[in-house]
Amino acid sequence: MNKITDKKVQDYLRDNLNTDPALFALKSSPFQGLSSAELSTQLKGLQVAKSKLPEFFTSYNVKYPPKLSLEQCSSELTAKYKASLVSKGNNMVDLTGGFGIDFYYLGNNFDSAIYIDPNCDLLELVRSNISSIDNKNRTYLCEKAEEFLSGNSETFDLIFVDPSRRSEKNKKVVLWEDLLPNLIDLYPTLKNITRKLLIKGSPMIDITSCINAFPDTTEIHVVSVEREVKEVIVLVDFESSMNDPAIVCSILGTSGKLIKRYNLSDLKEKIDNIGPASNFLYEPHPVFLKAGVENKLSKGYDLKKVAQNTNFYTSSELIKDFSGRIFKIESGNFSGLKEISKLIEGKKVNVITKNIPVSPEEVLKKMKLKAGGTQWLIAYRDHKNSKSYILCTRVK
Repeated sequence: MNKITDKKVQDYLRDNLNTDPALFALKSSPFQGLSSAELSTQLKGLQVAKSKLPEFFTSYNVKYPPKLSLEQCSSELTAKYKASLVSKGNNMVDLTGGFGIDFYYLGNNFDSAIYIDPNCDLLELVRSNISSIDNKNRTYLCEKAEEFLSGNSETFDLIFVDPSRRSEKNKKVVLWEDLLPNLIDLYPTLKNITRKLLIKGSPMIDITSCINAFPDTTEIHVVSVEREVKEVIVLVDFESSMNDPAIVCSILGTSGKLIKRYNLSDLKEKIDNIGPASNFLYEPHPVFLKAGVENKLSKGYDLKKVAQNTNFYTSSELIKDFSGRIFKIESGNFSGLKEISKLIEGKKVNVITKNIPVSPEEVLKKMKLKAGGTQWLIAYRDHKNSKSYILCTRVK
């Protein structure tokens, strides 16, 4: 009988790494005891892991779960980032183990670590995977977070929670009180048994709602990989008093990382310097927009804002190190699309819209153009509360 972790099976899967798993499942399995469906699941897992979980990908002993658990798990990059937020300690517990990526990297900081998950099959898979990679003191318990807490008498240096963003009826939810487990209900219990609480939240969650839900919050980290915001992480240090919690914007990527620290009070920052676009236009990186600190960021560069509620900024001289996209204005400000159509080259243009009730796709359809090329058409509401259109080339 063959096993998924046999070298010949793993070599076979890696030889087919570029094959569509759906088509792969239709092929007959060359290995006795392994179905085509099982091989297809592992192939899909390897395809995801190659970029998302490179350390796990290199191991022939790792087995992958069905698609949903893989989609929901943290990447190696973001899991290592979370591990960097907590110092080494005695013990930790992960109340929502899942595929165990956060548990694995966070657990490396502690003498002992407990994994909790009600899915016993997934738990055994995670136990097997992690045991094949390291021999640290880790315990695996198949139960719900609430069940573990009701019978627990220990205290911990860290509790980690990544609440499910699906309700009991399998509907997508965002609000803290709708997530499972309900951390607002569990918060008093958690406060009594841990020094630190680390919570992985949805990139859709509102930053101020984190403070309202968890009043002892010390830091909120908004984390992106390249240009995509992936996680909002809440760190609660019950031994530290923080009247103005830190808002940390982190951009992770292949070229390294950029981290900028702000405070909750910076979310209220207003810009008085408002006026028409001049020579260069700046769009803050999505991580700053998500954190709500785009005005504070841009004030540091002494930029003018094109309108109070439009998140574009402008300057007459180029500021190369701005954290976001930079455009050089070639033509503008036009009040309508008709005037600008004749300046578009090759029937292609990239479109950005801000603070106007029209999408880039709608603009392209109206102009009978396709997305692409080197020109950028930027449509926005300006300081006079009018629609404005400018044609740009991208500098950065």
